[in-house]
Amino acid sequence: MKKIALMPNEHKDKGLLCAREVAKKILSLDKSILVPCEYAEYFSDIPEVILMSECELFENAELAVVTGGDGSIIHTARMAALSSVPIIGVNLGRLGYLAELELDETDMLAEVFEGRYSLEKRMMLEYEIVKKDGSTEIGDPALNDIVLTSRGNTNRVVDIEIYADEHKNPVGAFRGDGVIASTPTGSTAYSLAAGGPVVDPALECINIVPICTHSLMARPMLFSAGTVLKLVNAGRVVINVSADGSDEYKIEPGEHVRIKRSEYTAHFVRIRNSSFYEVLRNKMAENR
Repeated sequence: MKKIALMPNEHKDKGLLCAREVAKKILSLDKSILVPCEYAEYFSDIPEVILMSECELFENAELAVVTGGDGSIIHTARMAALSSVPIIGVNLGRLGYLAELELDETDMLAEVFEGRYSLEKRMMLEYEIVKKDGSTEIGDPALNDIVLTSRGNTNRVVDIEIYADEHKNPVGAFRGDGVIASTPTGSTAYSLAAGGPVVDPALECINIVPICTHSLMARPMLFSAGTVLKLVNAGRVVINVSADGSDEYKIEPGEHVRIKRSEYTAHFVRIRNSSFYEVLRNKMAENR
């Protein structure tokens, strides 16, 4: 690995002081640093830094180092997956489920450049919005989840029917605040807060979790990764569809969103031998 993309977060890292230190450390290891053009002012005194648009950056990088929290890592993972660029996170957030390193551990990046690491693959979801006229809108792959909720007014109840593999009979009909379709990675995010199960990321499945359902029979459900799910707006309220907290679309009554496993995969660089359950236990303890 010679070309390293550095993805900062100016909200978590005021003045990008941490990102600058990471950049200097990587440069000292005889690597090239690629940084998005929007952060040019923070690196003007480090002439070795190469500025690029995010699109160009992932076309050229061999590794992406993210300095931020889980949100920053997810944002980068979605873009990096399109070019099969592996990522490693340096945690500047509160929990940092997906981060491999803390800020005081960045010396361990040398191990990556020496080839002493493994790659952990995480499945992603893809989705398309199917409109009444048959036209479609396709969103970017999601690493965590795709969420359907009432649009603009969270007090409005929505009705969502779910079909598996386009079967005529619905798997279930949920009435409530909405539905979450998550990957195993996303099972520890919004899905967990909504009462869904924790799913080992080594598994490949789609997790459906109703949000504040009005039915005693509505429960979280796991589907195989090969299942194509159809979620229909069966009520009278416009439903908002978002992926990983962004990419907002809307579906009118009678329209639907089709969700399935993405052809893209997120690749996380791992240096430690920590298991998912060890990380989960430690991070949960921090959140008490």
